[in-house]
Amino acid sequence: MDKDYSNKALQIFDYALANEVLRSDSFERAPCGGAKVVLQNSLTTLNGELHQQRRSAALACFSPQFFGSYQKTRFSTLLRQTIVAFSSNELIDLVELAKSVFIHAAADLAGIDVRKNTFQSPSQLIKIADAFWSAATVTRSHKDHDEIVEEAALALKVFERCFVGPAIEQREMLIGQKRNEFGDNKKLPRDVLTALLQSRDESQMSHTNLVQNMAHFLIFSYMSSVNTAVFALHEILQLQCQDSVVSQRLGKNRFLLRCIQESMRLHPTAPVYWGLVTQPIKLPGMPWLKEGDYIVVDINKANRDSAVFGKDAADFNPDRRVPAGIARYGLTLGEGAHKCPVRALILSGENTVGDEGLITEQQGLLHVFVEELMNLGVRV
Repeated sequence: MDKDYSNKALQIFDYALANEVLRSDSFERAPCGGAKVVLQNSLTTLNGELHQQRRSAALACFSPQFFGSYQKTRFSTLLRQTIVAFSSNELIDLVELAKSVFIHAAADLAGIDVRKNTFQSPSQLIKIADAFWSAATVTRSHKDHDEIVEEAALALKVFERCFVGPAIEQREMLIGQKRNEFGDNKKLPRDVLTALLQSRDESQMSHTNLVQNMAHFLIFSYMSSVNTAVFALHEILQLQCQDSVVSQRLGKNRFLLRCIQESMRLHPTAPVYWGLVTQPIKLPGMPWLKEGDYIVVDINKANRDSAVFGKDAADFNPDRRVPAGIARYGLTLGEGAHKCPVRALILSGENTVGDEGLITEQQGLLHVFVEELMNLGVRV
């Protein structure tokens, strides 16, 4: 869908309506602008039975136990090593630090092998992911749209040649060895690519589909983490300047979690959702929508709906009370069939009240990242 459709689409700003649309089977995700170049036929844009089948296949390798192990071992080590590498500089660029950390985490989950000082370097993958994200959000850019889309198309070719192709070759070899029972008995990689390759016959996934789904997992897990981490630290540091007691409270995991959740609500990575109506539907207070109509759900405004989040909904307030059944981070991580597939790894959704006590759910990578930087005394 092109940019000029925004004038014809029904705009939705209300939280309850937005939530209903995201959960409804009467709407399909409609990729806009340059998103089609990168994400066509990926889990972002697929709908219905095929989407459910491929989503289940992609996530078959993940479990709460795996997420917990990854957070405590691989991610914690990666974070410390990256901070050490950046600490030689007098001033650290927070955005660049977050990108360097979360590009590795995103690659781990997707099944993309990253090697320093090669064509598969982290810096190369960051450039590719940034080009993908620029295309996916091209309708909000003031730069030349055609140029952004062309850069993304070129980046997709480099991504396939330097990253996805070699990763597929390596994993297919390991899968073949395991099937023929002459491998070294090592476990197969726990990542999306391996899972998709193992279910390739059932899911009818072509090589192009695999590349597009690797792009999907890469950019959304990478960009959502970077965006949330940077905004969360900004909001927390601002709050510290206004309230001296905040520094003491930040040592409590429950309070820090609420700070990150609140920032995520106010600063969604994907602030709008484009939907295509697949069957006639009547939303409360809205005219009948017919098949082929478009809607735009404004996640940013829905997350600031005062009817749900209070009169100060536009303010950063980690102590706000939210209604039962409402996530503290609003609709930022999606709802329904397209909700974030790894949100349990990214951040706990626990709705806590008060600072004392433990978080019963896994903290999540964002919590670990923000907590580590706050413990190191990060300052603006």
